[in-house]
Amino acid sequence: MTDGWEVQYGLNPLVPTDATTDLDSDGVNNLSEYQRGTDPTDPLSVNVTLYVNDGTGNDSYDGISTDWDGRHGPKKTINAGLDASINGDTVQIAAGTYANKPSVYDPGTRSITLRPVGSVIIK
Repeated sequence: MTDGWEVQYGLNPLVPTDATTDLDSDGVNNLSEYQRGTDPTDPLSVNVTLYVNDGTGNDSYDGISTDWDGRHGPKKTINAGLDASINGDTVQIAAGTYANKPSVYDPGTRSITLRPVGSVIIK
């Protein structure tokens, strides 16, 4: 988290444990709110759309953009997009053909919306 972001939301840049606290008690810690681009003081701003694109994605990206912009970019695989999601998120899947290993994905107790855009083929 940048110092400016911490100051903006009333955190102390000199206290490293701020990252693991949850200002708005929404179940998402401050570091994750920073990484996801959500407001750590608003419990309703927790959910995001994560993007998956087999052609331009990379599973080392965070999934929070359709294009790599130096900080955010699309995941390459559907499972990586699902793994990055939390309850209530949407995973938008760009048109393409995806190998899905394993073939069954268990989201656990999370409710995730999958949104294919165009023709999405899963093999």
